Amino acid sequence: MISVIIFIGAMSGVFTAAGLFALITSVGVINRYADVSGTSRHVSLYEECIIIGATAANAVYVLGITVRIGMTGCIIFGLISGYL
Repeated sequence: MISVIIFIGAMSGVFTAAGLFALITSVGVINRYADVSGTSRHVSLYEECIIIGATAANAVYVLGITVRIGMTGCIIFGLISGYL
């Protein structure tokens, strides 16, 4: 019984991440950003990066994986996730 609950919880996270990606893609946010930045030929790369990032973040959260990146890693992550 507990394995069914764990499975349902894990699949809920996966479906939530997939739904968020589908929403972002269907609204056309990625296409608009690519048009504005003049990089329309890289739209599929942007979409793949979002899929990989959402999957990795979901796995880290669900599986409780500890990622040790140090202070330099925190600074780099903060810069690329907030300003670039």
